[in-house]
Amino acid sequence: MNINFSPIQGSAQFSSSIETNQIKSSSSSTFDYKVVGYRAGSSRASVILKRNNQTFVVQQGTLLENKYKLLSVNNEYATFEDNGNLFQLSTNLIVDN
Repeated sequence: MNINFSPIQGSAQFSSSIETNQIKSSSSSTFDYKVVGYRAGSSRASVILKRNNQTFVVQQGTLLENKYKLLSVNNEYATFEDNGNLFQLSTNLIVDN
């Protein structure tokens, strides 16, 4: 089987600038998530959060919305970290009537 390529006529120019698209999170700087479920333990803990009609499942050691790292979960709090700032959410799921 023979493959023959013809020479390229002319030249092509490519721009050296690369356009990047960034996914922006909410413009609000508040940490306004609500815990709707969790699994606590010494390892493999996870939490289910809700904000603005979106649900997020985050495992210990991973990032929430590529920003907040879940450090720990227990029967009182889920603790997140972002650039040295700590955020705690109550894991108390009892609803007052």
